[in-house]
Amino acid sequence: MTMRKHLEAMQMTVADAKIYMSYMENVQREVRELRVILESIEAKNKERVWLKNQSSGDLDDTKLIEGLTGDHNIYKLRGDQDPEMGFQQKPKKMYFVFDLSASMFRFNNHDRRLERSMEVALMIMESFRNFEHKFEYSIIGHSGDSPCLEFVKAGRYPKTEKDVFRVISQMGAHSQYCLSGDNTLSATSMAMREIVKEDADDYIVVVLSDANIGQYNIKPEDLARILRSDDRVTSSMIFIGSLADQADKLKTALGSHAH
Repeated sequence: MTMRKHLEAMQMTVADAKIYMSYMENVQREVRELRVILESIEAKNKERVWLKNQSSGDLDDTKLIEGLTGDHNIYKLRGDQDPEMGFQQKPKKMYFVFDLSASMFRFNNHDRRLERSMEVALMIMESFRNFEHKFEYSIIGHSGDSPCLEFVKAGRYPKTEKDVFRVISQMGAHSQYCLSGDNTLSATSMAMREIVKEDADDYIVVVLSDANIGQYNIKPEDLARILRSDDRVTSSMIFIGSLADQADKLKTALGSHAH
């Protein structure tokens, strides 16, 4: 299939494809590395084991005494282990909370903070494709308009390059046209509360911010309190852009919860 036919099938313009590929080129190594890790986890979960107490197969040398007493179930076979009765493996739940406030667009020319956020979202969607049964993720944004803007809902994942491009385009457009203001605290608190409402194997909340929160009188200790509010949740904050030493000061205040 030629590139033009592929784009027609995806209903993407050449201009859209160029933008998509420019972002993808910046994260393709990270996507590849993350998918290798996810594939190794998947392979490990599917490892075959010795099934004992079988009536045929390889002789189980730990069952010699039973064999002498007439027991026929003294063999073992390689196979997939049956899940325990009543046990259903649960996915890991992950919330990725993106700062899409007006300052992300305003200072994008300074350090590409908005574009890098869009690249992170792209990396998430491309890396977890076909692994959603194990890693259930949501992509949420916040700005002066709202503390909860749902871009990708759990169970409703982008399936094509066009779907992925639409998500990151909507994220960029929101930051460009939203009202000024900040909902970092509300968005983080909401994510910490919402993620544990459904049972899961693990809970992970990652908040991306531009560290431009001092002007809104947001104190680091308030952020730290929210990030530590539920021991069931592994939470962290990634500062993806900073003016002067804003991010360094916040990292010091938040300790292991900040990157």
